Amino acid sequence: MSTKIGLDFGTHQTKVCIVDNSDRRNRRYLFYRFTDLDGQKRLTLPSLVQVNADGTLSYGYTDEEKALLIEPPIPTNAPRKPKEPKLEKYDIFPEIPKPIRPSILDEKVPLRENVVNSLSDLMRALKKKNETEGKSFKQRQKEAREQYEQEMQIYVQKCLERESKIEQNRISVDKTNDILRKKYDKEIHHYEHWMAENRKPKPQMYRYFKQTVFSSGMNWHYNESAMLVSIWYLTYVFFLLDKTYGTQNLIVSMGTSSGVSSWESNKRKATEIVLTVYDLIERVFNHDMERFLSATVEELKNVTHVVSFSQKAKDDNAIYVFPEAIANLQPLALRKAFAGGLNLLVDIGGGTTDVSLFNAPYGGDVHVYDYQSLPFGINSIRENGSEPHFTAVSRVVFEFTNKLERYAASIHVPVKEVKKIANKRNVIFTGGGSADTNLTRPYHGFSEVIRFRERFFNLMLTNNIEEEVKEEIHVLSTALGLAMAKEDDNSIPMHTYVQLFHKVAKAYANTGTHNGGERYEHGLTDM
Repeated sequence: MSTKIGLDFGTHQTKVCIVDNSDRRNRRYLFYRFTDLDGQKRLTLPSLVQVNADGTLSYGYTDEEKALLIEPPIPTNAPRKPKEPKLEKYDIFPEIPKPIRPSILDEKVPLRENVVNSLSDLMRALKKKNETEGKSFKQRQKEAREQYEQEMQIYVQKCLERESKIEQNRISVDKTNDILRKKYDKEIHHYEHWMAENRKPKPQMYRYFKQTVFSSGMNWHYNESAMLVSIWYLTYVFFLLDKTYGTQNLIVSMGTSSGVSSWESNKRKATEIVLTVYDLIERVFNHDMERFLSATVEELKNVTHVVSFSQKAKDDNAIYVFPEAIANLQPLALRKAFAGGLNLLVDIGGGTTDVSLFNAPYGGDVHVYDYQSLPFGINSIRENGSEPHFTAVSRVVFEFTNKLERYAASIHVPVKEVKKIANKRNVIFTGGGSADTNLTRPYHGFSEVIRFRERFFNLMLTNNIEEEVKEEIHVLSTALGLAMAKEDDNSIPMHTYVQLFHKVAKAYANTGTHNGGERYEHGLTDM
């Protein structure tokens, strides 16, 4: 008997929903429980692969006791080591010259100043008298003392002023240098702490391999390809399923993050991954999980040969691949949760946020018209806050609506009608981040906020869903939608804006006016 699974191979974590058809009147949807290192059962398996010290690989969880510890390379965003500050120096204040003490103050009063004993004494007395304008020695000595004392007072005052300037300069320089030292101490402490945390040996592991395989523009800095790591990771997941369900009888419904342009390419990649997983389990390791887990990276590289895509192999192995945006919405679309008109999906996962423009009128298929994946998931939000996430999503939604309006204008749809296309429309939030009300905001004309979990319980008949998983249904919705998907991925409703206006174009083409008769506002109710 065949068993169908919905495989949500996530960038951050992987979920598996199993369809239980044992009761034909009540189909049930069960979720696989992964066992963590503490023996606890989990509904999700982290999408990571650890390299062990013995060269083998471990999957899902980090175990430092087994891990190969390596010093990580210095990333491009690493802080630079701060330079020691150039401290200010004290100003130089020249010494104040001290007044010279007049020698006359140290001379004694002559005993016989006016006695003339000879002609020469007379001549000396007259000369001295002329020089001192007839002043006596005592008078000259008194004047000299007064002049010297005045100069000394000025000198002392200048010395006091100099000392005050020196002290003020010292205080100013010390204050500036103290600020520079504290700033440097803070910067060097931050730098050393960052280096200690980010350069210390850490377990070598691979992350974001799924996103690298299915999204363009992702940087991958490892020797092994992201495709190989994805295959080995999913081989581990399928080995777990093999214990209970086998692999020969599985019907796999898998999701990829795809837009209109990347859909066909990603479908082929997803199919090749599952075909290669089957080859490893069935041919290489003959269903022996222990042999697989004991194989080294080099051994795995030698035996892993990517199986090329073929439609026959895909059909024979019952592998179906769907865009995650469609799978995510399928449970609600089947319950007629969406009326006519455009809606916006914001799926906030651990590693990425996927934004889609879609239409699913009254229980019909989900039609996706535009899609973009952003590297802003819960991990990034925790590190950088919610505003970069909001800005990135807002930019994408603006691009969506701008392209929509430009195409509508190109077929002469009146501007006032174009503005109605994305006015007061629904924005549906899914993924782990949808539980955070700070992240679930309106975007442009998509102002009616719907959180998947709330709408799910209002519309879904939940008796066929395990009771204990209902609280996490916003995280598990893609796996559930994949399990519910029909077994046909050949006519996926991925459209362009041209198809969105397929009826309106005829009404407005080359006229700029309505052609009479039936009224078209923007064509979305015709989908």
